[in-house]
Amino acid sequence: MPADRHDPTILTTSEGAALLRMSAAKLRDLATSGMIPAFRVGPRWRFRRQDLLTWVEDMANRNVNPEARRTESAET
Repeated sequence: MPADRHDPTILTTSEGAALLRMSAAKLRDLATSGMIPAFRVGPRWRFRRQDLLTWVEDMANRNVNPEARRTESAET
C-alpha cells in the first residue's frame, strides 16, 4: 500500500517527535544513543512510522507490572 501524504511511512525528526509526543531534541538523543530505531539520510535522522509505534508498544509492555502479567498468564 503506498504511503499517502497524511500518513507518511518515513518520518522526519519533527514528525516522529510529534507522533511520540516528545521533543525533537529528545528523539534525536534517543536515536543517537541507539535506543530507538532510526537511520540517517545525510546528516538528518529519519524514522519508520511502524518502528516508532512498535518501540512505544515495547516500552509500554516493559512498564507493565510483572506481577500483574504473571497473574494474567496463570488465569489463561
